[in-house]
Amino acid sequence: QFEKRLEEIVVALDGDKRREAVEMAEQFWATGIKSSVAEIPLKHDINSLGYEDAWWRIDNADVFDKKHRSELITKAVI
Repeated sequence: QFEKRLEEIVVALDGDKRREAVEMAEQFWATGIKSSVAEIPLKHDINSLGYEDAWWRIDNADVFDKKHRSELITKAVI
């Protein structure tokens, strides 16, 4: 199983799929994997941002924790 080797993951779905990204991060978090959600602007996907911007967003992703779940879902990136 990949969960036994995977230590950290960043979920970077399209900007309008923020809720789904947080839910996915929560599933990984529940198995003990450090999970983060990248801030992708609304109406964009990771591929449309360009290499440097995409990697900046991945490197600076919001770390998931159960206490701030709803804040992560409602955080809109423009």
